[in-house]
Amino acid sequence: MPHDFSIYSELKPELDDSAVYYYVVKDKQPQDTPLSYEVYHQLKCWIINNYPDN
Repeated sequence: MPHDFSIYSELKPELDDSAVYYYVVKDKQPQDTPLSYEVYHQLKCWIINNYPDN
């Protein structure tokens, strides 16, 4: 079932899975559409800070 990305509480359990960290921080993002440096840095900081709801 797809997640409603506007509801943080629905996403948090999935974010706790290490896959998000692996694909974003470990540079395993899609090669056809890599993230910009700014978006990558924002996501990395958000992940490292335990996904705050902000």
